[in-house]
Amino acid sequence: MRARRWVRKWSHDLEADGFSPLPTQVVSNEEYVPLPQTSEQPRVATLIEETARANARLLGVSRRDFLLGS
Repeated sequence: MRARRWVRKWSHDLEADGFSPLPTQVVSNEEYVPLPQTSEQPRVATLIEETARANARLLGVSRRDFLLGS
């Protein structure tokens, strides 16, 4: 299977359930190929996800709803 070269951010978020109020990955505007993530960006994304999951669970809401209200 051929890898997709251009992926729209909204479709990536839906597939990965990766909504984040803080972008940690450059996405393409379909004009230029985006730069790869730095070594720090995946760590920040993981930290945001873990913190949001823990706090959302304490409040009894979904992670996505918790982040939408942030």
